[in-house]
Amino acid sequence: MSLSSVPSTLDNATHVVLDEKVNQHAGPYVVDSPLSYYISLLQTIMQSSNGTLDPTYNSFCAVHALLATQPALVAMLDATRKSESYRDIRNLGRLLTKSLLTSLQRMASP
Repeated sequence: MSLSSVPSTLDNATHVVLDEKVNQHAGPYVVDSPLSYYISLLQTIMQSSNGTLDPTYNSFCAVHALLATQPALVAMLDATRKSESYRDIRNLGRLLTKSLLTSLQRMASP
């Protein structure tokens, strides 16, 4: 599955609260290895998603495999890290729970 965005299921205020959670957790870490940092960052985003993102990606191995096959995601993580806003990551269809993605697809069908 590609890294295409889907409509947000969260309101702006919720995105701000979730961004703050991610920044509090990820902020104090020194970047020893960019890949390990991005794995940790994505896991933190996943864990701070109010259950909208697929828990499969809470696993180090699953996130490592995803980043290895989706280099564009590393660039997105870098951009969102710099902006300290992770909405674009939370809106990636590939990362959503299957039930939420199915619901969004049904809503989008004519």
